This record gives sequence, structure tokens and C-alpha cells, in this order.
Amino acid sequence: MAANDKTAEPILTLTRVFNAPPEVVFKAWYEPDQFKQWFAPDGFSIPHCEIDPRPGGILVFSMQSPQWLEGREIWSRGVFREVDVPRRTVSAIHFSDEKGNRLKPSAYGLSEDFPEEMVMTVIFEPEDSGKKTKLTVTQSVPLSVAERNGALIGWGQTLDHLEAHLKKSTPEAY
Repeated sequence: MAANDKTAEPILTLTRVFNAPPEVVFKAWYEPDQFKQWFAPDGFSIPHCEIDPRPGGILVFSMQSPQWLEGREIWSRGVFREVDVPRRTVSAIHFSDEKGNRLKPSAYGLSEDFPEEMVMTVIFEPEDSGKKTKLTVTQSVPLSVAERNGALIGWGQTLDHLEAHLKKSTPEAY
């Protein structure tokens, strides 16, 4: 469907409020050492992560689980289009091999209709006089495709892990 078609299917959007200021949540999201501790659904780890959060900067990471694809690493690569620290980022992300070569999502077990490139917008909105953060993540994946491929469950678990990470790293906020 055309982007301006009012009947276009909604895309994947998740919102969660965290008891930490936007600066803290932004750092947890974009500092590689922190990102590796939480950014994955249950049963997955992040063996590799590089993040350069500036326009034109890259995001490269791999996820791995012994229960998925015989333990092979699932690589993703992206380029930041917009960065407004600590408020918002926009990046274009695709699946890749370890060298950054673009792969179809089906190479990692996703359906053929899963988008080959996704635009991801992450908004860190202050709430409660800046003591909390309303996080909104939007990915340009049709909602039905995201649901069929387990993305809603995976993102829910990932954001649960961010919550646990923030509780551990900023206990005074919780």
C-alpha cells in the first residue's frame, strides 16, 4: 500500500514508562556495554555491539540463542539518520552477516514478507518533571507481520529486560 494510503496497516509501535530520566534511559540504550546487558528477548544474548549515535553513525550488533538457528549469531546493521540526545533517534536497520553484507530476513527464519529494511524511531519523552521517561519505539514493520514473526513478544521481553537493567543500575529511581 502507498505510504499516504489511509487504509495502510499500522506499524509496530511500543510504549513504556520507566522510572528513570531520559538521559539515563538514552545511555542504557546507546552505550554498548549497557546495551549488551539487556537488549534481547528471553534466552538471547548480545555477543557483539558497536554503536556510534550520531547522524551517519552505525549500529551493528548480533543476537544469539542456543535455541534459535542452532546457536548462529543473528546480525543487524543500521545507520543513524537523526540523533537528538537524549530525546530521539531515527535509524535505518537491516539484517546482515558478520561483515555487514545485507541479508534477507528469511535468512534468519523470518517470513518472506518481513521488510528488508526497517526505519526505527526511538523517542525518550520526559514525564513527572523529568524523573521518568516515556519511551516510544516505532519500527516500519506492518503490525500483522510483526505479530506473525514474534516481534511483539520479543520486544515486550526486551523492554522488560531494560526495566530490570534500569532497576539494577539506578536503584534510587525505583
